[in-house]
Amino acid sequence: MKYFSNPSALFAIVAGLLLTPVARTPAEAQASASTFSDVVDVRVVNVEAVVTDRSGTRVLGLTPADFRLLVDGEETPIDFFSEFRGGNLLRDIGASPWDLAPISENQAEGTSYLVFIDDFFTLAVDRNHVLRDLKDELAFLRPEDRMAIVAWDGARTQMLTSWSSSHRKLKTALENASARPSYGLRRIAERRSILSGRFPTGAFRLIGGRRLEITERVYSEILIDQVKDATFAASSTLRGFAAPPGRKVMLIVSGGWPFAPADFVTGDPISTVLEYDFERGSEIYGPLVETANLLGYTLYPIDAPGLQTTGTGSTTANLAFRRSTGIRSLDFYRETELHYSLRYLARETGGRALINGQREEPLSLVAKDTSSFYWMGFTPSRNGDGEVREIELVLTRPGLKVRSRSGYRDLSLEEEITMEVESALLFGYPAHSDQLVVEIGRSQLRKQKRMLVPVTVRLPLSSIALLPIGDDQYSAQLEVRIAALDARGDRSEVTILPWNVTRGELPEENEAVEFTTSILMRRQPHDLVVAVYDTNTGALFSSSVSVDPMS
Repeated sequence: MKYFSNPSALFAIVAGLLLTPVARTPAEAQASASTFSDVVDVRVVNVEAVVTDRSGTRVLGLTPADFRLLVDGEETPIDFFSEFRGGNLLRDIGASPWDLAPISENQAEGTSYLVFIDDFFTLAVDRNHVLRDLKDELAFLRPEDRMAIVAWDGARTQMLTSWSSSHRKLKTALENASARPSYGLRRIAERRSILSGRFPTGAFRLIGGRRLEITERVYSEILIDQVKDATFAASSTLRGFAAPPGRKVMLIVSGGWPFAPADFVTGDPISTVLEYDFERGSEIYGPLVETANLLGYTLYPIDAPGLQTTGTGSTTANLAFRRSTGIRSLDFYRETELHYSLRYLARETGGRALINGQREEPLSLVAKDTSSFYWMGFTPSRNGDGEVREIELVLTRPGLKVRSRSGYRDLSLEEEITMEVESALLFGYPAHSDQLVVEIGRSQLRKQKRMLVPVTVRLPLSSIALLPIGDDQYSAQLEVRIAALDARGDRSEVTILPWNVTRGELPEENEAVEFTTSILMRRQPHDLVVAVYDTNTGALFSSSVSVDPMS
């Protein structure tokens, strides 16, 4: 992670969180099976579709015969097909999207609204405007609807409330969100500080484009890292709330994520940046889109700054950053660049971007857009190759338009398990297994403010799959996955350690195995998330433990 809230530290080397396994020895001892509370399940890929005519009016009453579903260009059978109007199910053809169980006529499962608040890029005045509007519109939640609210500050993602239908509880959570610090002013000061010494726009311009100056290049790299962290936090939030009932929607209160950060930094609508080694567009936002499509979420990004007016004004935002809507204004060009990313996220997942004045009615507009739609799906053939599969809905009736998600990612089992560990680490509370025991030994001090931490993991043999490998020989192939989170919110990579368990006979009741390793890490408090994955059965056991350097 690279956060430069202090511009003077711009050229400092920012070291990542150190997490190094030093040794491991399998032995024996005890602990039962439990998985993370939300497991990625892609047995069925859901496709929500909104159909309109040439005038933009919703078209109702269609049947499966009016659609052709193409996956990577090949026609694919539609396994279930439902139509919802005003939140009520009118027609259910085939299996339903809820765990493939039948549902009755006019049954309303409601909508699950997951609100992701970006505190890192937003100005408090802009963010709180949107949160106030959300609070005022809670009446648009139906009794069968629910909402969860999460906020991200650039380091940590905090759940302000889990799924709730209580207006009182949600109102309190939104008020608490409004009281949180926001860091949009730091982002503006950061940009001004870094770019203050650059040449005037247009210097070194070549025909059809120009090269970035050193300060522009440095800031572009910083901004790319920051936006990627934001999309990772949003993706992890989706994974942490993977399986709510009914229609799944994420509202993203965005303070400004540029579609192409290098173009945003130059702010030059005339000459294009010639360097192509900077990530942009789908390279940055693709993982968030893929996660949303994988889990069946529709994204509704909200433009927190709203319509930017001319003049200096008296608000905090305007004092910090002159805003202009003039077509020749570089600020206008940058604003347009921010809107590209919102529209991209919405378009690729079948949602809508709430731009400018639409931020005034966030919940009512989303509730209206998601209450009437066609819900269909199919069972994908899993290759587990990590590739993105394109989804296209083609209408057999001429003159109609359809809006739906554009694809899904065929995750490998390795990616799915790592994704779940990362999600548990982000929120800091994986589902604890009573049978999975994780113990931390006394820390041993090392040079350079580091410490060596012994870690012991115990698991009952009865909870894993011991397969015969020869005469009176049984074996289980396990993986121990460990990740760490420090007090500042910096996260380590997920470390994967193989654990091969071999027995000469089947285990007796309550017999367990033990795995030990030592982790070299920085000498400061950490939270460790530990998961054990049985490669034979796909079972996942998880727990977490705190590490105190003083103990």
